Amino acid sequence: MRKGEVIAFSSTYGSEYPFLYKSNVGSTLKPFIYCFLREKGITRSELFSSKNNSLGWPVKEVSSLDNHINIQDALLYSNNNAFLNASNKVNLNLVLLYLSSVLDKNIDQFYPSSILGATKDGLSLYDLAISYNNFFRRDTVTPFKIECLNILNKIFIYKTGINIKNAFIKTGTTNDNKERLAALNDGETTYILMRNENDIDDYTKEGNFINQIKNFWNSIVKPNQKPKNNDYKWT
Repeated sequence: MRKGEVIAFSSTYGSEYPFLYKSNVGSTLKPFIYCFLREKGITRSELFSSKNNSLGWPVKEVSSLDNHINIQDALLYSNNNAFLNASNKVNLNLVLLYLSSVLDKNIDQFYPSSILGATKDGLSLYDLAISYNNFFRRDTVTPFKIECLNILNKIFIYKTGINIKNAFIKTGTTNDNKERLAALNDGETTYILMRNENDIDDYTKEGNFINQIKNFWNSIVKPNQKPKNNDYKWT
């Protein structure tokens, strides 16, 4: 790693948990796919069905949107159908090859359902953190990555209520919402958080996870340590 690049973990299961435990990672792969789709010619104005997909899969959505949305809104609201439709238009196999490269995994780990975060053997929290850190490293940013980061920052501000321009978040759920993940970055450090206990029998999309994320954020970013310039952008 280069100076200033840090991978951080928080786990109540022991130091090996982030490295050994593997699972599907849900929508946390969407930012990578978003950048690839934009690179392959999907435009800001192009619309895709948010209600059904060209693969004929019965996909659940967490929110109700217009029948057709662009890829920016698909990332902002984490719409699965639009991502499947856009990926299918570009070529599913190309998207899977791209994910294989970004995640540094053999292509035999990926299926069409990897668009929604499923892989053959699953990904560890370490795998995901390394991939996010490398992909969004400041010296590798491209116009499409900056575009993606700005959308992820909007998600961060909306979900946490904290107005910091150099932070981002992307959440994901899997296993019938029993496992919840979040990729979180404060401008310098990448954190991958996971909650897979459910003592309160809460199977909503994110449940109390966002409050846990806010508490985690406040524990690592003290008031006197917050960036002096909260208007920093990825340029």
